[in-house]
This record gives sequence, structure tokens and C-alpha cells, in this order.
Amino acid sequence: MLNLIVFLASLFLMIWISSKTKINLGVVALVFAFLIGIFLLDKSPASIFKSYFPTSVIANIIPAYIFFGAIGHTGATKVLAQKIGRKMHSNVKIVAVIMIYLVSIALTFGTAGGEGIRYAISAFAISLCLQLQIDPAIGVIVCWAGWQGTTNLPFSSLGSICTGIINENYPDLGASGVIILNLLLGLLFFTISMAGLYFVRGRKPFVSELADSDVPMNDKGEVEYNKEQSIAIKVLFTIVAILVIPAVIQLIAPNPVTKFLSSRLDVAFCFIMGSMILFLTKCANCTDVIKKDVNWGIIIMLAGACTLLSEAQPLGIVDTLNKLLATIPSFLIVPVVALVCGFLSMFVNGATLTPMFVPLAQGFSELAGVSLPFMIFVILSGFAVTGICPTSGGGAGSLSTVPGPLQSHVSKVMLRMTIIQMIGFAIFCSVLQLFF
Repeated sequence: MLNLIVFLASLFLMIWISSKTKINLGVVALVFAFLIGIFLLDKSPASIFKSYFPTSVIANIIPAYIFFGAIGHTGATKVLAQKIGRKMHSNVKIVAVIMIYLVSIALTFGTAGGEGIRYAISAFAISLCLQLQIDPAIGVIVCWAGWQGTTNLPFSSLGSICTGIINENYPDLGASGVIILNLLLGLLFFTISMAGLYFVRGRKPFVSELADSDVPMNDKGEVEYNKEQSIAIKVLFTIVAILVIPAVIQLIAPNPVTKFLSSRLDVAFCFIMGSMILFLTKCANCTDVIKKDVNWGIIIMLAGACTLLSEAQPLGIVDTLNKLLATIPSFLIVPVVALVCGFLSMFVNGATLTPMFVPLAQGFSELAGVSLPFMIFVILSGFAVTGICPTSGGGAGSLSTVPGPLQSHVSKVMLRMTIIQMIGFAIFCSVLQLFF
């Protein structure tokens, strides 16, 4: 119990010190990781680094940043968003909301989870909602749900992080299949949730007093791809096909061929090859991409947080939590885990917490009597469903696309939707556990 108290205190202090001093969270986490490793685990700094540093996670995310940075340099994803955004016109409210959702899903899939796509489509969605007298909060939330439900693709930046963490903890499990299961079940939940949001709030007329100049509108004029953007889009879609098709086939009809392709043609290799093609065809400059587009701050944060959170197992934190969960009925374990993940993600980035909770999935699944892939889904999607909270990074980002006079109203709706989705997801998982 002492180790648990020290570990939780370290997490609290890590977040507090980082927020007060603005020092990268990962740097502070590394300090605590070394202190805990030296004094509680009796390890040398070198052995701490060797045992707990998240090599596979970093090896996945750096190629992802380089690849999507190279794609972004061509402007291909921005032009794609503008082209599809122009198609978002409908005089029927429910059709407009469905279009926002489907376009957000399609663009996130087509651009492999691009963060900027959400902001581009959100602006279109707000404009369309105001024109049709739909609550703009619905446009923002539906756009976010389409992005959030699809962003954990096995070939996206976030999917690369999760793939690395799953492979590091469960090398024989097959990370791509787990991520695709998470994708399908997550989209099912978000679809149900967005349908409920529309029928409760979307049919009521919304009248805005915003001036026309305050409403985000589409740019005028037709947008055409240039040569570099055309190459980038072709490379992107080819990489997506190489990564997704074998994994889907292996999930539905396992066979030696797709198993080999899924295990050998992983995200890191495909991203490196895709980046090389873009650099060799002079679509992007390698030096500029590495300097400007690799988010070294996020990498440091993940490296430090993963190192610290990986010490939970040798400290006995996992066993302690499993013993606490063992005291509650097995059928409640799944919804309790879903609620805990959702609540924590309202305040802390889910990507930071994932390295701690994914290793716990094995013990949770055994206690609950469900499959390990399903428990990983509960954890990953549990972090995702509250991402629209205004206090989280995802919610704050979505709110930034809303015109100032409407931000107070939209943030209140977002907060209510966060709580509803957190509870709804726990119920959703309670039902699904009967099948897994």
C-alpha cells in the first residue's frame, strides 16, 4: 500500500509541478521515474532506462510524425478538406448532421487521423448549422465524434502510439486486430450517441444573433490539387490500403498470408517508406519536416510518462488494483473501468494514461471474465469518449473553432455531453461484455 501511495503522489506532483513551472511533463516524469527506480526498486539509472523506457512507442510515433509532416507540407490534407467541405450543403437538418458526421469520418480515415482536419470541418459544420438553425454545438460535437471515433486507426499518429504500447505489453496478441476492433466498436458507440444528441437537441430551432462576419464560412473559388499534393494523396491512400486491408482480412478470416503481411508491414516501416517517396520526389523537404513537424514535446512527454508508468508493475501497483477490483462483483468491473478511464480523461490526456492502463488490461479481463482485446477496447475508448470535455485538449481544440459569442453556450453543451457519454459508454460496455 505504501508503494501505491508514493506512486499516486508522484503522479499528482508530476502534473502539479509541470502545470506550475511549464516544464514538459515528460521531463518531470523522468525525474520521478529515476527517484522511484533508485530508492524503491533498487535499480541504477542505466537499468531503469533499459527496463522501462518505451522504445517501441517512440519507434512508432517518430515515423508517424515525419510521414504526416511530409504530407502536411504539400498542403494535400488541407485542400482535401476544402474540397469535401464544399459538398456539405443540405436543406434537411438530419441529412446535414449525418453529412457532417460521415465527412468527418471519411476525412479522418482518408488523412490517417489528421488533427487539422477536425478544425477545418468544424468551421464548415458551424456555418452549416447556423444557416439551418441547428444548435452549433451539435455541429462541433458531431464533427469531433467522427474524428475521435476514427482517429485511433492502426496507421494514424494516435494508433501508432497505441500499437506500440500493445505490442510492448502483449507481443503475441496482434495489435492491428485489437485497434480495428476498437475502431468498429467505438464508431458504433459514437453513432448511437450522436443519434441521441440530434433527437434531443437537433430538432429544436436555434436562432443566432451573430453578425455575418462572425460566422466561419467556406473560402470562395474552386480548389485544385497540384502535382505534389496529388502524389502525397496517392502515397497516403496506398499506405492506408497496405496497413488496413491485410489487418481487416486477418481479423475476419485469419490466414498465414495476411498474418505475415500484418506483422511485417507495420506502421513504422510503411511510414518510413512513404516518407522516403515524398522526399525523393521532392514533395517535401526532410530537414524542414524533422525541424518543424516532429512534435518533440509530445515525444518527450510520452517517453517520460511511459517510463514512470511502466514502474507500476514492479512496484506492485497492478496487483493492488487487481485486489481492489476483486472485491466488487465481476459484472461491474467492465463499467467501473470504463467510468474511471472516462473520468480521468476529462482532465489528463488519454495518451498519457494509456501506458499505465493497457498493462492492467490482462488482470482486469481475467477478473471480469471477458477477452483481453475487449478490455483494451474499454480502456482506449474509455479515454476517448470524454475527449469533448472543455477541460481536455480535444474539447479545448474543438471550442477554438467556435465564434466567441457562442463559446459559453457550446462549452456547456460539450460538458453535458461529456458526462452523458461517460455514463452511456459504461452502460454500452456492460451490454457488450455479454458477447466477449
